[in-house]
Amino acid sequence: MAIAVIWFVVGLYFDRIFFYPPILLVIGLVAVIKGFVSMGQNR
Repeated sequence: MAIAVIWFVVGLYFDRIFFYPPILLVIGLVAVIKGFVSMGQNR
């Protein structure tokens, strides 16, 4: 997820907008949230 944020910020710094990093960030957040939810259910 950090790579997606860095990629997006560097792109904005150079006046480029990349569409993939925000999508990658959202997919990463969903995966982390699903992991925390499933970890709580196993106990």
